[in-house]
Amino acid sequence: MTRAFCIVAAVLSASFSVSGSHAQSFPSKPIRVFAQFGPGSPGETVVRMAAAQMTVSMGQPVIVESRSGGGGVLAASLVARAAADGYTIAALNLTVPVIGAVLLRDLPFDPAKDLMPIAVLAHLPAILAAHPAFPPNSIPELIEYAKANPGKVTYGTTGIGSSFHLTMEQITGLTGAAMLHVPYKTNPVFDAVSGAIAFAFVVAPQGAPLVKSGKVKALGVAGRSRTSLLPDVPTLAETVPGFEPVPEGTFLFGPSGIPAAVLRRLHAEAVAAVGQPEVREKLIAGGYVLATSQSPEELAAQLKSQTALVARIVKASGLKPQ
Repeated sequence: MTRAFCIVAAVLSASFSVSGSHAQSFPSKPIRVFAQFGPGSPGETVVRMAAAQMTVSMGQPVIVESRSGGGGVLAASLVARAAADGYTIAALNLTVPVIGAVLLRDLPFDPAKDLMPIAVLAHLPAILAAHPAFPPNSIPELIEYAKANPGKVTYGTTGIGSSFHLTMEQITGLTGAAMLHVPYKTNPVFDAVSGAIAFAFVVAPQGAPLVKSGKVKALGVAGRSRTSLLPDVPTLAETVPGFEPVPEGTFLFGPSGIPAAVLRRLHAEAVAAVGQPEVREKLIAGGYVLATSQSPEELAAQLKSQTALVARIVKASGLKPQ
């Protein structure tokens, strides 16, 4: 009995020693971050600000490389196939890890099994930007107008199954207000400016200047919170009973199997990076909504819940996997 206890104690001691050595020695070389966001985009801005802080605090370069192909599939693929040692991670929105798990077929990896959530850096609210001549001036007015003109209200998003498309499918399901979706491969907001479509979704840092210049008007905000850039514009959750924000934001992911100590170090460093006062101030002033999690496990649970939300919207709307 005593000998068995000693063996177990030795094994546990060795395990803790290995875990501790991971935490103490990591990182010993540069960390690469494959970002799905294009250079200069709002998503990339968040990642580069966090990476700069992490470089200082971790004592190794945290190098951001833009890999914007395939709407996040390229960046996610590179990381899903990488060694699970914490030195190769991805900066992604949730199009692939959450929405893709429900809607995208033939991915070269399984988002649920091959990607490991590390941290959330920030959420980026989007504005429902309408042409100034479009009659509705709020979300309740939009719903009433769409019901009176079924199938005639056109809106643009960055594609079928995008978070903004799912947002409108959810609103249709909750209210019965049917609207016509126009998918774009580029930013659709300029067609809202011209009046080619009634409204489009545009992230707050890009949309707020258009609102303030009178080129479009803001009907509402798609996101968890209002944006500081347009603080008087309410969120969809404030105006549509039962609405749940569809997954969005900027997140860090790694390949599955990262040692627990390394995973927690990366999480803690990322949370601390966006929590630096100068970073917080810049992000909030830029219209971002800061968000953190207490642990990678808590974040994983949140993403599981958001995947379930997407599955419910997809089922209710009749969307088919692509």
